[in-house]
Amino acid sequence: MRIDSQISLWKQAPGSARRHPRFPGEDRAFLPEHIEPILARNRFDGGLLVSTGGEVEEIAQLVAWCETSALLKGIVLAWNDRAAVAESPALTAALRGYWTLADSTDISEAAAHCGAEGLALDIIPGVNGLGSASLAAVASANPGTPIVLAHAGSPPLEQHALAEWMEGMRTLAKEPNIHVKLSGFWSTALDAWNVATLQSLVVFLINEFGANRLLFGSDWPFCLPAHSWKECLARFTQSIGARKMDFRELLLGENAARVYRLPRQEAELLSPEADFLKPNG
Repeated sequence: MRIDSQISLWKQAPGSARRHPRFPGEDRAFLPEHIEPILARNRFDGGLLVSTGGEVEEIAQLVAWCETSALLKGIVLAWNDRAAVAESPALTAALRGYWTLADSTDISEAAAHCGAEGLALDIIPGVNGLGSASLAAVASANPGTPIVLAHAGSPPLEQHALAEWMEGMRTLAKEPNIHVKLSGFWSTALDAWNVATLQSLVVFLINEFGANRLLFGSDWPFCLPAHSWKECLARFTQSIGARKMDFRELLLGENAARVYRLPRQEAELLSPEADFLKPNG
Protein backbone atom coordinates (compact mmCIF):
# COMPACT_ATOMS: atom_id res chain seq x y z
CA MET A 1 0.00 0.00 0.00
CA ARG A 2 1.56 3.28 -1.10
CA ILE A 3 0.51 6.43 0.68
CA ASP A 4 1.64 10.04 0.42
CA SER A 5 1.33 11.03 4.07
CA GLN A 6 1.53 14.83 3.59
CA ILE A 7 -0.88 16.50 1.15
CA SER A 8 -2.84 19.72 1.53
CA LEU A 9 -5.81 20.87 -0.55
CA TRP A 10 -7.98 23.98 -0.70
CA LYS A 11 -10.43 25.83 -2.91
CA GLN A 12 -9.12 29.11 -1.59
CA ALA A 13 -5.96 29.17 0.47
CA PRO A 14 -6.73 29.95 4.14
CA GLY A 15 -4.60 32.47 5.95
CA SER A 16 -2.74 29.72 7.77
CA ALA A 17 -1.61 28.24 4.45
CA ARG A 18 -0.45 31.63 3.21
CA ARG A 19 1.73 31.99 6.30
CA HIS A 20 3.49 28.73 5.53
CA PRO A 21 7.17 29.49 4.71
CA ARG A 22 6.87 27.52 1.46
CA PHE A 23 3.46 28.76 0.35
CA PRO A 24 3.30 28.34 -3.45
CA GLY A 25 2.41 32.02 -3.78
CA GLU A 26 -0.33 31.42 -6.30
CA ASP A 27 -3.92 32.55 -5.93
CA ARG A 28 -5.30 29.26 -7.18
CA ALA A 29 -7.08 26.21 -5.91
CA PHE A 30 -5.43 22.86 -5.22
CA LEU A 31 -8.16 20.27 -5.61
CA PRO A 32 -8.52 16.48 -5.60
CA GLU A 33 -8.59 16.44 -9.40
CA HIS A 34 -5.11 17.99 -9.39
CA ILE A 35 -3.40 15.46 -7.11
CA GLU A 36 -5.40 12.30 -7.86
CA PRO A 37 -3.99 11.78 -11.38
CA ILE A 38 -0.46 12.22 -10.04
CA LEU A 39 -1.00 9.61 -7.35
CA ALA A 40 -2.66 7.20 -9.78
CA ARG A 41 0.01 7.55 -12.47
CA ASN A 42 2.70 6.81 -9.93
CA ARG A 43 0.81 3.80 -8.58
CA PHE A 44 0.05 5.25 -5.17
CA ASP A 45 -3.03 3.97 -3.36
CA GLY A 46 -3.78 7.40 -1.98
CA GLY A 47 -2.76 10.18 0.33
CA LEU A 48 -3.51 11.80 3.68
CA LEU A 49 -4.91 15.33 3.81
CA VAL A 50 -3.14 17.47 6.38
CA SER A 51 -5.30 20.43 7.32
CA THR A 52 -3.58 23.79 7.39
CA GLY A 53 -5.99 24.90 10.10
CA GLY A 54 -8.96 27.03 9.22
CA GLU A 55 -12.64 27.77 9.30
CA VAL A 56 -15.36 25.17 9.81
CA GLU A 57 -16.32 25.44 6.14
CA GLU A 58 -12.78 24.61 5.04
CA ILE A 59 -12.66 21.55 7.28
CA ALA A 60 -16.07 20.45 5.98
CA GLN A 61 -14.69 20.66 2.45
CA LEU A 62 -11.82 18.31 3.33
CA VAL A 63 -14.33 15.85 4.78
CA ALA A 64 -16.47 16.02 1.64
CA TRP A 65 -13.45 15.32 -0.53
CA CYS A 66 -12.54 12.27 1.55
CA GLU A 67 -16.10 10.98 1.27
CA THR A 68 -16.12 11.22 -2.52
CA SER A 69 -12.54 10.24 -3.39
CA ALA A 70 -11.17 6.72 -3.17
CA LEU A 71 -7.62 8.13 -3.07
CA LEU A 72 -8.01 10.52 -0.13
CA LYS A 73 -7.66 8.25 2.89
CA GLY A 74 -8.31 10.60 5.77
CA ILE A 75 -7.49 13.84 7.52
CA VAL A 76 -4.82 14.96 9.97
CA LEU A 77 -6.49 17.90 11.68
CA ALA A 78 -4.95 20.82 13.55
CA TRP A 79 -5.27 20.18 17.29
CA ASN A 80 -6.65 23.69 17.74
CA ASP A 81 -9.59 22.71 15.50
CA ARG A 82 -10.56 19.63 17.52
CA ALA A 83 -13.90 21.13 18.58
CA ALA A 84 -15.14 20.58 15.02
CA VAL A 85 -14.94 16.79 15.52
CA ALA A 86 -17.72 16.70 18.11
CA GLU A 87 -20.05 18.45 15.67
CA SER A 88 -19.37 16.20 12.68
CA PRO A 89 -19.72 12.40 12.63
CA ALA A 90 -18.30 12.47 9.09
CA LEU A 91 -15.16 14.20 10.32
CA THR A 92 -14.85 11.65 13.11
CA ALA A 93 -14.93 8.89 10.49
CA ALA A 94 -12.30 10.60 8.32
CA LEU A 95 -10.00 11.63 11.18
CA ARG A 96 -6.66 9.82 11.28
CA GLY A 97 -4.75 12.10 13.61
CA TYR A 98 -4.00 15.61 14.83
CA TRP A 99 -1.01 17.86 14.38
CA THR A 100 0.42 20.43 16.77
CA LEU A 101 3.59 22.43 17.25
CA ALA A 102 6.43 20.95 19.28
CA ASP A 103 6.38 23.94 21.63
CA SER A 104 2.61 23.82 22.17
CA THR A 105 1.63 24.06 25.83
CA ASP A 106 -1.00 21.33 25.46
CA ILE A 107 1.08 18.75 23.63
CA SER A 108 0.74 16.30 26.53
CA GLU A 109 -3.05 16.63 26.41
CA ALA A 110 -3.00 16.08 22.65
CA ALA A 111 -0.83 12.96 22.97
CA ALA A 112 -3.06 11.47 25.67
CA HIS A 113 -6.20 12.19 23.65
CA CYS A 114 -4.77 10.62 20.50
CA GLY A 115 -3.77 7.51 22.42
CA ALA A 116 -7.25 7.14 23.87
CA GLU A 117 -8.93 7.64 20.48
CA GLY A 118 -6.59 5.47 18.43
CA LEU A 119 -5.17 8.42 16.50
CA ALA A 120 -1.67 9.53 15.52
CA LEU A 121 -0.12 12.84 16.57
CA ASP A 122 1.99 14.77 14.07
CA ILE A 123 4.55 17.15 15.57
CA ILE A 124 5.71 20.21 13.64
CA PRO A 125 8.93 21.81 14.92
CA GLY A 126 8.30 25.07 16.75
CA VAL A 127 10.34 28.25 16.86
CA ASN A 128 12.97 26.54 19.02
CA GLY A 129 12.98 23.27 17.09
CA LEU A 130 11.67 19.99 18.45
CA GLY A 131 12.61 20.25 22.11
CA SER A 132 13.78 16.65 21.99
CA ALA A 133 14.03 16.03 25.74
CA SER A 134 10.52 17.21 26.55
CA LEU A 135 9.05 15.53 23.48
CA ALA A 136 10.73 12.25 24.40
CA ALA A 137 9.12 12.53 27.83
CA VAL A 138 5.70 13.01 26.23
CA ALA A 139 6.26 9.96 24.02
CA SER A 140 7.38 7.88 27.00
CA ALA A 141 4.29 8.89 28.98
CA ASN A 142 2.01 7.94 26.06
CA PRO A 143 3.47 4.71 24.64
CA GLY A 144 0.24 3.85 22.81
CA THR A 145 0.24 7.07 20.78
CA PRO A 146 2.08 7.02 17.43
CA ILE A 147 3.98 10.32 17.35
CA VAL A 148 5.16 11.45 13.92
CA LEU A 149 7.86 14.09 13.46
CA ALA A 150 6.70 15.97 10.39
CA HIS A 151 9.20 17.33 7.87
CA ALA A 152 11.92 15.01 9.19
CA GLY A 153 12.17 17.15 12.30
CA SER A 154 13.31 20.11 10.14
CA PRO A 155 17.05 19.46 9.81
CA PRO A 156 18.82 22.84 9.70
CA LEU A 157 21.27 23.90 7.02
CA GLU A 158 23.96 25.25 9.36
CA GLN A 159 26.59 22.68 10.29
CA HIS A 160 26.66 23.44 14.02
CA ALA A 161 22.87 23.45 14.27
CA LEU A 162 22.74 20.25 12.24
CA ALA A 163 24.93 18.47 14.78
CA GLU A 164 22.53 19.52 17.56
CA TRP A 165 19.57 18.31 15.49
CA MET A 166 21.22 14.93 15.01
CA GLU A 167 21.81 14.57 18.74
CA GLY A 168 18.19 15.46 19.41
CA MET A 169 16.98 12.93 16.86
CA ARG A 170 19.11 10.23 18.53
CA THR A 171 17.32 11.02 21.79
CA LEU A 172 13.91 10.78 20.14
CA ALA A 173 14.77 7.55 18.34
CA LYS A 174 15.03 5.79 21.70
CA GLU A 175 11.24 6.10 22.08
CA PRO A 176 9.70 3.26 20.00
CA ASN A 177 6.44 5.13 19.31
CA ILE A 178 8.18 8.08 17.62
CA HIS A 179 8.20 8.03 13.82
CA VAL A 180 9.68 10.36 11.20
CA LYS A 181 7.78 11.70 8.21
CA LEU A 182 10.20 12.34 5.35
CA SER A 183 8.29 15.35 4.09
CA GLY A 184 8.78 19.06 3.62
CA PHE A 185 12.53 19.12 3.56
CA TRP A 186 12.53 17.65 0.04
CA SER A 187 11.51 21.08 -1.20
CA THR A 188 13.54 23.23 1.18
CA ALA A 189 16.68 21.10 1.05
CA LEU A 190 16.62 20.78 -2.73
CA ASP A 191 17.47 24.48 -2.89
CA ALA A 192 20.61 24.16 -0.78
CA TRP A 193 21.77 20.55 -0.52
CA ASN A 194 23.00 18.13 -3.11
CA VAL A 195 21.88 14.51 -3.35
CA ALA A 196 24.90 13.27 -1.39
CA THR A 197 24.03 15.50 1.58
CA LEU A 198 20.37 14.51 1.42
CA GLN A 199 21.32 10.86 1.27
CA SER A 200 23.60 11.14 4.30
CA LEU A 201 20.77 12.66 6.34
CA VAL A 202 18.26 10.03 5.29
CA VAL A 203 20.72 7.22 5.95
CA PHE A 204 21.27 8.71 9.42
CA LEU A 205 17.51 8.60 10.04
CA ILE A 206 17.29 5.04 8.71
CA ASN A 207 20.08 3.94 11.02
CA GLU A 208 18.54 5.63 14.06
CA PHE A 209 14.83 4.91 13.56
CA GLY A 210 14.86 1.83 11.35
CA ALA A 211 12.78 1.12 8.26
CA ASN A 212 9.57 0.58 10.24
CA ARG A 213 9.38 4.14 11.55
CA LEU A 214 9.92 6.27 8.43
CA LEU A 215 7.12 7.60 6.20
CA PHE A 216 7.20 9.29 2.79
CA GLY A 217 5.35 12.59 2.35
CA SER A 218 5.53 14.99 -0.58
CA ASP A 219 4.26 18.13 1.21
CA TRP A 220 2.36 18.95 -1.97
CA PRO A 221 1.50 21.69 -2.93
CA PHE A 222 3.97 23.49 -0.66
CA CYS A 223 6.79 21.97 -2.70
CA LEU A 224 5.54 24.00 -5.68
CA PRO A 225 6.33 25.83 -7.83
CA ALA A 226 10.04 25.08 -7.62
CA HIS A 227 9.70 21.31 -7.23
CA SER A 228 7.04 18.97 -8.56
CA TRP A 229 5.51 16.04 -6.71
CA LYS A 230 7.48 13.72 -8.99
CA GLU A 231 10.75 15.47 -8.21
CA CYS A 232 10.16 15.06 -4.48
CA LEU A 233 9.52 11.35 -5.00
CA ALA A 234 12.65 11.04 -7.17
CA ARG A 235 14.82 12.74 -4.54
CA PHE A 236 13.34 10.50 -1.87
CA THR A 237 14.26 7.47 -3.98
CA GLN A 238 17.78 8.75 -4.56
CA SER A 239 18.22 9.55 -0.89
CA ILE A 240 17.32 6.12 0.46
CA GLY A 241 19.70 4.54 -2.05
CA ALA A 242 19.64 0.98 -3.36
CA ARG A 243 17.20 -0.96 -1.20
CA LYS A 244 15.09 -4.08 -1.53
CA MET A 245 11.50 -3.61 -2.63
CA ASP A 246 10.01 -4.60 0.74
CA PHE A 247 12.16 -1.92 2.41
CA ARG A 248 10.89 0.72 -0.01
CA GLU A 249 7.30 -0.39 0.40
CA LEU A 250 7.52 0.22 4.14
CA LEU A 251 8.60 3.83 3.66
CA LEU A 252 6.31 4.42 0.69
CA GLY A 253 3.12 3.55 2.51
CA GLU A 254 3.02 0.42 4.64
CA ASN A 255 4.23 2.36 7.67
CA ALA A 256 1.73 5.16 7.05
CA ALA A 257 -1.10 2.64 6.73
CA ARG A 258 -0.16 1.18 10.11
CA VAL A 259 0.56 4.44 11.96
CA TYR A 260 -2.62 6.18 10.79
CA ARG A 261 -4.69 2.97 10.91
CA LEU A 262 -5.85 3.28 7.33
CA PRO A 263 -8.53 0.89 6.09
CA ARG A 264 -7.14 -1.67 3.70
CA GLN A 265 -8.95 -3.05 0.69
CA GLU A 266 -7.79 -5.95 -1.42
CA ALA A 267 -8.17 -3.88 -4.58
CA GLU A 268 -5.68 -1.35 -3.23
CA LEU A 269 -2.82 -3.81 -2.90
CA LEU A 270 -0.17 -3.52 -5.58
CA SER A 271 1.71 -6.36 -7.17
CA PRO A 272 5.20 -6.69 -5.66
CA GLU A 273 6.87 -6.38 -9.02
CA ALA A 274 5.38 -2.93 -9.75
CA ASP A 275 7.91 -0.27 -10.62
CA PHE A 276 6.91 2.77 -8.58
CA LEU A 277 8.99 5.14 -10.63
CA LYS A 278 6.93 4.65 -13.77
CA PRO A 279 5.11 6.22 -15.46
CA ASN A 280 6.06 9.85 -14.99
CA GLY A 281 3.71 12.27 -13.35
